[in-house]
Amino acid sequence: MSGMTAKERSELLALVRARARVAKAETDERAAALVADYERQSATIFPFDQDHVWKAAVQAAEDVTREAQRQIAERCNGLGIPPEFQPGLSEPYWYGRGENATASRRAELRKVATTKIEALRKAAVTQIERKSVELQEQLVATALTSDAARAFLEAMPKVAALMPALDARKLLRLRGNSCDDDERLTDPNAHNGNHDET
Repeated sequence: MSGMTAKERSELLALVRARARVAKAETDERAAALVADYERQSATIFPFDQDHVWKAAVQAAEDVTREAQRQIAERCNGLGIPPEFQPGLSEPYWYGRGENATASRRAELRKVATTKIEALRKAAVTQIERKSVELQEQLVATALTSDAARAFLEAMPKVAALMPALDARKLLRLRGNSCDDDERLTDPNAHNGNHDET
């Protein structure tokens, strides 16, 4: 890229930004498609006769139930129990759905799915923006000639430095106290316990 003209560099920068905008817009489209696909899966009902194994299993269950019911009725008759009072078995019932059979459970599963899809969308947007910036940095860096300009390019703080890991031991000690001072949780040099009184 060192032999690139200023015009070429400018055009490429504009193209990288445009592609990033399109890619981010596509994440919304993709998220909507994923939600629709999940809704389709969640709403699917499986009839027993659409699969030969399921159909044979249902038929076998019905045959066994009828024979068992015959034996129960025969025994009831032997015990003198009137037909209207006799106990018995119900016909086997095929459930065409699993957990998604009830509306409340479908709503719970839909919420989990949409939350996961939104997290995937945000992660995709972050990756797109990161790659866009990397490409833009490469294009700009080739035109930098001074050490001051290069140092300026590297001046952006890192996320890890802005969001340090929590110290779990300090967090446990502070769970019963006020946590207004976030440094007590993240600063490895912060003292334990309460602040010194002034």
